[in-house]
Amino acid sequence: MITLKNIFKKLKGNNLNGQIDRAKCFGEDLNYNGPFKYIDQGVNKVSLNQVVGSVGKCSAFNIEFIPRSHVAQDRLINIKQAIHNGKSLPPVNLYKVDNEFYVMDGNHRVAAAKGLGHSKILAKVVELIPSNDICCD
Repeated sequence: MITLKNIFKKLKGNNLNGQIDRAKCFGEDLNYNGPFKYIDQGVNKVSLNQVVGSVGKCSAFNIEFIPRSHVAQDRLINIKQAIHNGKSLPPVNLYKVDNEFYVMDGNHRVAAAKGLGHSKILAKVVELIPSNDICCD
């Protein structure tokens, strides 16, 4: 049943079950506001199922990294075509927190790879470890 309450939930980014229907937002959705230790993990293949959010474009993609209607579709189509044709694309840049990854750079490449049914993506990974031990002098 369509109610005013359900319409407002949808407009705020929730689906009708009250669950978030957008990619997780780094900084908003993390339950940690303290300092982090940064560990460069280098370039690795990362499971796309573990890519759950974005650092800056979470409202542009849903939880499955399908672009919202306001996102330029041309760019996504071109990236999908490049991947399909075997063109080498640069690794995406990801933050890893626990076992979840947030896209710093490469949201459209993640969306394209997921849309093509790929299970992994090449990524430069920086792991962030919450630390209460970091202190300033």
